[in-house]
Amino acid sequence: MAVKLEVTIAVSESGDLDFRFEFEDKDMRDKLERNIAESMAAACLNELKILGKTDEGNN
Repeated sequence: MAVKLEVTIAVSESGDLDFRFEFEDKDMRDKLERNIAESMAAACLNELKILGKTDEGNN
């Protein structure tokens, strides 16, 4: 199993977040690989939301 997951997060001057992810699975053999990569991206997004909520009062 080999899946490359790339997550990009950028914050604009106005404080808006740009969250992007893409993954590369050259073999495309196993649907489980894709599901794992999507789950990891979702976990990153959820963590980013949590961090955003805890940082709201610190700007």
